[in-house]
Amino acid sequence: MHTQPGNDNWVQVELKAPAKVKSILIVNREGNGPYVERINPSDIRVGNDPDVTKNPSCGVTVTAPGIFKCNLAGKYIGLI
Repeated sequence: MHTQPGNDNWVQVELKAPAKVKSILIVNREGNGPYVERINPSDIRVGNDPDVTKNPSCGVTVTAPGIFKCNLAGKYIGLI
């Protein structure tokens, strides 16, 4: 699930059941289109609230695709 283009965008994945999240792989579209910069900067959130903004942060700022460490548990993983 994700928002439409604009301000305060987010994308969220709902897991089948709560799980401990140790790391998250963020990928993005390749090329020079408007999508390349959408994740810069972003905050990874993990928790049990379907409102991605209410879940705790993994404490990392995403500025480019990569693997990010996290030590949280929850049913929802979001990038805002």
